[in-house]
Amino acid sequence: MSDNKRPIKVITAKGGVEAAIWPKNRNGAPPGRDFEVRISKCYRDATSWRNTNRFHVDDLLKVAAVAEEAYRYLAVREIEPAGRGATADG
Repeated sequence: MSDNKRPIKVITAKGGVEAAIWPKNRNGAPPGRDFEVRISKCYRDATSWRNTNRFHVDDLLKVAAVAEEAYRYLAVREIEPAGRGATADG
């Protein structure tokens, strides 16, 4: 888990499926070059809002879509020259 309190980017699909991109600071990794993506779904039960990382078959295309968008976001960061990459707010 990252020490940061907020992800650098959140990608959301209809139905509450989202991918949150978090920076990781591992030993030996250059700063800003190591990330993890957490995919989850927000839903409402009888009394409150909840999050899960388990998905119904109907959610799988949404999971794929947010995963692909997260990959594209991170791939652009990798190929952009220093100082010209995507901003933290997207």
